[in-house]
Parts: sequence; C-alpha cells; structure tokens
Amino acid sequence: PCVVAIVMLLELDGLKSLPSRSAGFHVFFFASAVQAFLLNYFIYLCSTLNSPLTTSITGQVKSLITTIYGFFAFGDVQFTFLLLLGLTLSSLGSLWYGKAKYDQSTRQQKAARQV
Repeated sequence: PCVVAIVMLLELDGLKSLPSRSAGFHVFFFASAVQAFLLNYFIYLCSTLNSPLTTSITGQVKSLITTIYGFFAFGDVQFTFLLLLGLTLSSLGSLWYGKAKYDQSTRQQKAARQV
C-alpha cells in the first residue's frame, strides 16, 4: 500500500510530464509495469514452492536459452572467437555454479539427516 501511494503521489506527475503522451505509450508502459510485477511475483512463488536452488538453476537455464535465441532472432550477430569464448566461459561458469550449489545443498541435507 505504501509503495502504491508513493508512486501515485510522486511518480504520476513525472509520467504526465513526459513529452510522449500518446495512448499507445501509456498502454505499453502499463503493460511493462504489469509484466514486471508478474515476473517478481512468479520468482517469489517459485522460491516459496521450490527451493532457492531451483530458482537459481531455472534462472541460469533461462539466461542460456535467451542468449541462444538471441543469436537466431537477430541475424546481425557476427560470430568471432572472443564472442564464442566469452559465451562458453559464461555458460560453463553458470553450470559450475549450479553444480556447486547443488552439491552444497545435498551435503547440508545429508548432515541434517545424520543429526
């Protein structure tokens, strides 16, 4: 409630003063705000219903799929050695982090069972 009040009192005037006041702008601005809210809600829901590790792994897989999709959706990407090296290192680091967190989680669960 407080956040809504702050936005309505402080941000609404700033939004009205933007030079682009077409109806289309406001529709897309509102749609963007709704999508941001839903994204945060679903991340919260995923963390609540699953473990934070599941949310982390899901985010890493989503980032990898988004990167690969971007190559095919935007045809102006020029594949260079440095680009492929960076993507490979980033993907391997992400997978390594996920495996490390998974191993840490399983060790903690085993330790909790032994107590």
